[in-house]
Amino acid sequence: QRLIDEVTSTVVTAAPKCGEVIYSTTDTRDDTTAPKKKNKRAQRRPRDPMQPLGYALRLSEYHNYGECGIPERADSTAETSAKIQELATMIIDASHVVVHTGAGISTSAGIPDFRGENGVWTRHKAGEALPAAERCWNNAQPTAAHMLLASLVAAGRVQAVITQNIDGLHLRSGVPREHLAELHGNIFAEKCASCGLVVARSFDCGGVGFRPTGRLCHACGGDMIDQLLDWEDDLPERDFDLAEEHAEKSSAEGGLAICFGTSMQMTPARDWPCQAHRMVIVNLQPTIKDGEAALVIRAPIDRVLTDLFAALQRHSPELTLVPFKRIETFVVSHHWESASSAAGGGERGMFVLRIADKHGAPVGFILNVQVSTATTTTTSGNLGSSSSSSSGTLLERQPFNFQGSGPQHLSLVASFDRVPTGPGSFYEPPAHFLAYEISPGDGQHEFEVDLTAPAPSTP
Repeated sequence: QRLIDEVTSTVVTAAPKCGEVIYSTTDTRDDTTAPKKKNKRAQRRPRDPMQPLGYALRLSEYHNYGECGIPERADSTAETSAKIQELATMIIDASHVVVHTGAGISTSAGIPDFRGENGVWTRHKAGEALPAAERCWNNAQPTAAHMLLASLVAAGRVQAVITQNIDGLHLRSGVPREHLAELHGNIFAEKCASCGLVVARSFDCGGVGFRPTGRLCHACGGDMIDQLLDWEDDLPERDFDLAEEHAEKSSAEGGLAICFGTSMQMTPARDWPCQAHRMVIVNLQPTIKDGEAALVIRAPIDRVLTDLFAALQRHSPELTLVPFKRIETFVVSHHWESASSAAGGGERGMFVLRIADKHGAPVGFILNVQVSTATTTTTSGNLGSSSSSSSGTLLERQPFNFQGSGPQHLSLVASFDRVPTGPGSFYEPPAHFLAYEISPGDGQHEFEVDLTAPAPSTP
């Protein structure tokens, strides 16, 4: 039985911006024409991407959540340091290193785990309701651990990352898709059921179980379907095969599997690292596979990977940390409908303004947009320009649309959703002032925004 636990997302050398193609596949096992299990709950209509239905609440009813709320145990500082040095030696000597991750690697990004002492399933088993809406996913920033792993992949020290997570942080950190298996899917991806195109979104696509999202493929017009597994769904073929391939390679002499932040309860995810020549588990909670591990480290994951990276740098000074940078783009466009010619020869008309990604989909990182008629403007389309205004309308629901008459100059103020930087802490990106000119004929301009939160302090 495949209990579907926490899931993150994929990472590429240059993390994909919203609307970019992640990959294309002709695999149609999860096509919407395939029969669906009768026990799946009816899907709700797509919601505002800024208020997605909670991930756990989307899943079909299931009551075997496994062991939840096991008390954490922590090694002493001296024990932790000695074990980290031992792990560094293992990596240096290894012939093939595969990293397996679970929800515990993302808790310091403000995303809850599932079976931890305060996990989603732990609280639910105690009688608490599942979260109705989760905004912590859209703008979550990769943790120190995510970035350190991405750097190890880039340096060739880690050959693959096999994740159960759906939060997209491995993808945002920069791990190439060819080195990443997302076993349980990706809440930020949707796939065309007709041509197989898989597109990255900047918002939680809102579904589960490979069902239509209500959007159409920009390449062929086919229905887009979500890429998030429900309890009884088969693992995606591409990711299953990648995990199998690297499990086999790590099973040879010198192979090493390192598990970060997983309770080791999900199958087959828990079985692959056990095939390795040597397995290491890094988790504050005891797991059922601890007895099979060559080394168990009970310490916070960010601290372990930070110290591990430093130990590896002492052996290989050329090893460098890839810094995280999240640059997103969005498009302001307008459609023009001519009305009449004004006295003096000027053309008048009506327009519809739209703020979306380059394919017209919502932009999950924008909270709202203030649209004002400018009395004075700077050069149209310059990011960071400002202007005074005589009137304004606040757009709060996506897709962002605004109707008016023109020609005229508009002043836009885009406010961005806050970025979780840890449990209960957030970074608020500054608002951006944009100038946009409405003139006869359709038009558009692409803007770029830096959503990178300040670097966290060293664990």
